[in-house]
Amino acid sequence: MSKQGTYIAVDVGGDRVTVASADGDRPSLAHTVRIGHAADAASSAVFVDEDGFVHGDTAVQRALGEPERLLRGYADRVGDAVPLKVGGRAIRPEDVLAGVIEWAATCGAEALPDAVAGVTTVVPASWGPHRRMQLTSALDARGLPAALLAGPEAVAHAWGAAGTIAVYDLGADSCELAVVRVTADGVDLLGAATVTDLGGADFDDAVVARVVEHVPAARSASPLAAALLRRAATAAKEALSFDAETVVPVLLPGGEHLVRLVRSEFEALIEDDVLRTVRALDALLAEAGVEARELSALVLVGGSSRIPRVAQLLSEHFPVPLEVDADPQSVAARGAARAAALTGRAAPAARAAEDAAPPGVEEVAPAEPRRSGIRRAYDAVLRALTPPVPPGPVLEASGSDAVDDAADPPTRRVSAGV
Repeated sequence: MSKQGTYIAVDVGGDRVTVASADGDRPSLAHTVRIGHAADAASSAVFVDEDGFVHGDTAVQRALGEPERLLRGYADRVGDAVPLKVGGRAIRPEDVLAGVIEWAATCGAEALPDAVAGVTTVVPASWGPHRRMQLTSALDARGLPAALLAGPEAVAHAWGAAGTIAVYDLGADSCELAVVRVTADGVDLLGAATVTDLGGADFDDAVVARVVEHVPAARSASPLAAALLRRAATAAKEALSFDAETVVPVLLPGGEHLVRLVRSEFEALIEDDVLRTVRALDALLAEAGVEARELSALVLVGGSSRIPRVAQLLSEHFPVPLEVDADPQSVAARGAARAAALTGRAAPAARAAEDAAPPGVEEVAPAEPRRSGIRRAYDAVLRALTPPVPPGPVLEASGSDAVDDAADPPTRRVSAGV
């Protein structure tokens, strides 16, 4: 039994939610806590039924018959004055996110032998006081006064060593970049940027589009066949991180097809997108006043950072050591749990909500719309039937979809083609 208490952290991504824990007695040994059916992480999707919310992998299964009741992408809407509308109900995005955090924290606590002394929630570095306060209030209403910690800072705590690092977080639906300085006194966020609407889901789009070029009949596939195709595309993308070639099965009423895909072909499909993130990181370093040679490391996190071409392009451009964790998806959660355990407590959420927005935060807009025609055609069904896919939320929103960040300091938008 831990004498100093056990601390857990929750990281809700566009696709998966991860929980990690660390003991005050041995804070450096932070580890993930299994909350998914077949893996440590669980789906971050939320199914809205007549009685309330269904979370995790179960939510995806429940949505098979009613895909319109499945929510994804709600975290991007936190602070929006326009609620989400699902099944005739109006729901605040921050309430949805708070519910996921509460569910994940509860699952994590039930899997641990000791009582939980504190909960930390990982949030984007781009969030200012308005969004932080909205989430804090929603958590407080549930009796869960969780601390908030920016993702890059959490990664820095997982890194542990002193020095200046760049964090490259390539997730399901965005690429978050940051420059962080780690000293004996703590962690300083020198700057951050987000390349929006670019992530692993867009790489899946590229694979699906290539398959459709070979099998045109897939354009008119049934919703179920389209969902199976997308799941196969995701599996093929992941397989190419380890194998030189793979096949994508396409099951249609008119017959079965196998489309061969080689790694070099896949890398050509995603090259321009990855180079956009490289240029964005280069610009961020310049703005933060840090030269690449001053970096102790470039830390790669997020599920899509496993793609070999990503690391290759980054290493060609930045002559610094690249660090890729064996489980890059859970790095931020483990770092946040470690940070809480090191201090012996989680900082009050109210203070985190009142903190000024991190310096130098930018949002890098996409150079052009990224969603393919296939994605638009099958979006609602694919979101429900395919757990690894992280497109935007299935929702009916009245009015503007833009997040109302009037209370936050304005963030600059720069071209993705920097």
